[in-house]
Amino acid sequence: MQQMLATSDSSIENLRPEQYTDLQSRLSTEEIRALEQKYDIAIPI
Repeated sequence: MQQMLATSDSSIENLRPEQYTDLQSRLSTEEIRALEQKYDIAIPI
């Protein structure tokens, strides 16, 4: 999964640099856990 995310990140950065700068920063582990609890789901990380 991490490799897929890294590949996607690199592709967006190289192919669409104008859109890459508009992306939000990554969620912290705590923010992910809060979302999981709020929506009663498990997000694979």
